[in-house]
Amino acid sequence: MDRLNALAGAAYKTAKSLIEEKEQEPILPVFLMLDKNDKVHIFGTPYSGDEEKDATAKFIREEAKRIDAKAYIHVAEAWVTTVSKGDNWRDMPRPSVSESRREVVIVAGEDTDGKIISRMWEIHRDPLDPNKRSLGPEEKSLRDSKTLEGRFANLLSE
Repeated sequence: MDRLNALAGAAYKTAKSLIEEKEQEPILPVFLMLDKNDKVHIFGTPYSGDEEKDATAKFIREEAKRIDAKAYIHVAEAWVTTVSKGDNWRDMPRPSVSESRREVVIVAGEDTDGKIISRMWEIHRDPLDPNKRSLGPEEKSLRDSKTLEGRFANLLSE
């Protein structure tokens, strides 16, 4: 898990800098991949919409194979919402249109040993200047999950 933690730490620091210092909104979704020689490959992936996300997943899977990647991390902004116990999240509107949505940065990835990392930090907006954003502290991840699902999961497998 050390290589995933190292990639996740680098991703967090990059996202924090882009949000707080560069004032980039939203941050460019990025994949960081570690090849068999421990070289980091960075892929900026300016997707929007489901078709572009699916194409991005296909491209990243092909690049991972090409460079013989042994780990990857995906970094992106997202909207999240809370689901009550017993609610089926599949029946709910997308978080981006939910009235209870929250802005977050998600850092998620896996390695060829089957280890998974999935963390999320809330983006805060200054009440006096809504264009000024900050990222929650690294140690205050809203999620530290051992599962990874969705189109950007299992990108190192055939």
